[in-house]
Amino acid sequence: MKTKGGKIEAHNKVRYLQHLEIPFFIGVVDQTEAELKIYSAEHFPMMTAAYGFRDKLWLLPVEENTPPYWDGETNQDGVILNCYYFCSFNVSESREEIRSKVDRLLKLCGRATANIGSRRVEEHIYHWHNDAVSIVAGSGSATHFRNNLYKRLAEAFFNFKWILEAEPEKFNLAEFEIYERFFISLTAIELPPMLALANAPYIQARRLVDQLIGFGTLRV
Repeated sequence: MKTKGGKIEAHNKVRYLQHLEIPFFIGVVDQTEAELKIYSAEHFPMMTAAYGFRDKLWLLPVEENTPPYWDGETNQDGVILNCYYFCSFNVSESREEIRSKVDRLLKLCGRATANIGSRRVEEHIYHWHNDAVSIVAGSGSATHFRNNLYKRLAEAFFNFKWILEAEPEKFNLAEFEIYERFFISLTAIELPPMLALANAPYIQARRLVDQLIGFGTLRV
């Protein structure tokens, strides 16, 4: 919270923000107008995914939510995150006037929280305010993308198993076989732990498929 605009030094907050699991904002107070202006820092995870965590960080309230979303990416010492204006709250506003802003704020928080989660688990797919989606490749992503894929495969086979048991009429055999071929192709290489995680649910799902085909429940 601050009482006027301008660049905010946040060097000692980098580690804190790195581990923060909720969206954060800048609040600028105009005491004369009895008004609080809210600026969003939702682009922080995208910035750090692209350029890492710098030793020096400044937060700059800006009026427009347009590129550039940050500055100084070539500076190894520090970077400026442009925090865009989102809305204002005034003591004279009615509950109805505030409600629409709160609804918009909740939508923003949902999107920002998802992006923070993606950054923390190194799944570098980010959703932007304009419905755009960006994928960040690099040293961090290159280290983790395989395990992320293997985990999704395990999740897929667990869900195939559940569908076969709970809602077999919704099971798509052709879809399952595409996942199956992909999984079997991957097992031709050394089986890493995360890929091995998919092995048991795959075997269970495959057995159910064979049983239901034998009973005539599934079409071949």
